[in-house]
Amino acid sequence: MRLLLALTLLASLGCSKGQNFGIGATQNQYAASVLRNNKVDILWVVDESQSMTTRKSTLTAQIPALLDGFDQMRMDYHLAVTTMSLSGTNPTGGKFIGTPKYLTNSSANVRGEIADRILMDKVGSSAERAMDSVKKVLSPSYLAGEGAGFLRPDSILVIVVVSDEDDTTASVTDMKNFFNGIRPKSSNGEQNWFLNYIGSIPGGTPICYANEALGTVVFGYKYIDLADYSGGISANVCDTSLALAVSNIRSRIIQILTDYPLRQIPKIDTISVSVNGVKIPNNSTNGWTYVPATNVVRFHGSSIPAADARVEVNFTPASAS
Repeated sequence: MRLLLALTLLASLGCSKGQNFGIGATQNQYAASVLRNNKVDILWVVDESQSMTTRKSTLTAQIPALLDGFDQMRMDYHLAVTTMSLSGTNPTGGKFIGTPKYLTNSSANVRGEIADRILMDKVGSSAERAMDSVKKVLSPSYLAGEGAGFLRPDSILVIVVVSDEDDTTASVTDMKNFFNGIRPKSSNGEQNWFLNYIGSIPGGTPICYANEALGTVVFGYKYIDLADYSGGISANVCDTSLALAVSNIRSRIIQILTDYPLRQIPKIDTISVSVNGVKIPNNSTNGWTYVPATNVVRFHGSSIPAADARVEVNFTPASAS
């Protein structure tokens, strides 16, 4: 489904060359309906070590709530799972697990299928090479073959890393360059990819990480760095329930896809927003707020528009006399 957006500026301001709605824009005309898709491609990167068995069960219990939220917003999603194991007998890293290789919102039993792939009980390599695995499955050669169809050119790319240790090989700089290369920023400066980390984080309590019995803990600093850089979420895998972590990831995805970029800097007190003809209040609970850093209108709570909602934003540009 697509998010139907309509931008109307004051008639006295004349025409413009059009509004840029970021990576999802499929039509781009001034004072006309603009179609923005609601596509998100989510890659789960899972640690197969035995210490993660219970943690993965806790995570998959939250999958229905995650997908229910997406379905309620009528989002178009692809889901794929890979692991961090690139060595040993029959490694499961560097490829998508299962058949078909990815799932969609129209797949039969999508909630059960994605949980089964995350929960896979094979014990993999102790050398967690998550980022090397990601680079393989998102490479042009893999996406032209076995992984064909997963990554769409106009989607938001979301990576969710689930591990109680850090990546052992790739550098943060290399991964930033890799992701920015396949998903450059939108014209308004927003990321079109972001990484989330559910794992070992400093200050997380209680500690349940793989090496705690040995008196050492390997925090996932590389993943945390990538999450901070891209605007993603870092959460403690030891939490009794990962409901908050999954809810935060879902909220961030929906936020990126429903942020409404403005072509010009507005006079903030002149902004008026409506969804399906109903005026929306300016508040951060169940309304809209303006984000100067990226020049977008952001929706909150019950005012977040679904994929087929009609959004109208009126304002006077700051440059107007």
